[in-house]
This record gives sequence, structure tokens and C-alpha cells, in this order.
Amino acid sequence: MRRAILERIRSGEVTLAFRRWIRPTVRAGETLRTECGAIRIGAVTRVEEREISDEDARRAGSPSRAELLHELHSGRPGWVYRIELGAERTVPREPPPTGPDASHA
Repeated sequence: MRRAILERIRSGEVTLAFRRWIRPTVRAGETLRTECGAIRIGAVTRVEEREISDEDARRAGSPSRAELLHELHSGRPGWVYRIELGAERTVPREPPPTGPDASHA
């Protein structure tokens, strides 16, 4: 994925992707490590092009459904898959205890 899209996934602006595959290359529940952080893969569903809405295209970062479909047609052969995406949110870990009582913690 392009860095601009990765940044938009991290910010929560992009929450879907559409890919044309013979078989999916990602599975629900996986985490992809990217230069912009981790991306969580939600549901991966095979869809028909007619099922893709304008809202889906917007959530995938495309300006329009027509442009998204054009991109899908200019790629590889296969079925169209809808992939739910989210930025992996990590909770900062507490630093280990320090000081004279640290070994008793």
C-alpha cells in the first residue's frame, strides 16, 4: 500500500480496502506490519462489484465508486474482496519498577 493510504488508515479516515485476487492474501484477525505502524485486518469478504457503494469507495480512500472500479479493473485478475481495516492501537506499557524495592515487586 502507498504511504499516503497507510497514513489515512492510521488516522481512521480509511477503513476499507478492495482488492482483486484469485484467493485472498490476508485473513481476518491478522496484523500487517507497515512503515506507518500495524494494520489490523477485519473481515475479508468476496463481493460483486455491484455491491460496492459510493460510501464503500469513500471509506476505501477513493474519490468515487467509478474511480475505485477503474482501479480494480486495471489490476490483476480474480474476484473482488472487501477488506475491513483498522490501525492497531497499542497501550503504552508501564516501565518496570526501579529503586531499592524493585526486586520485591
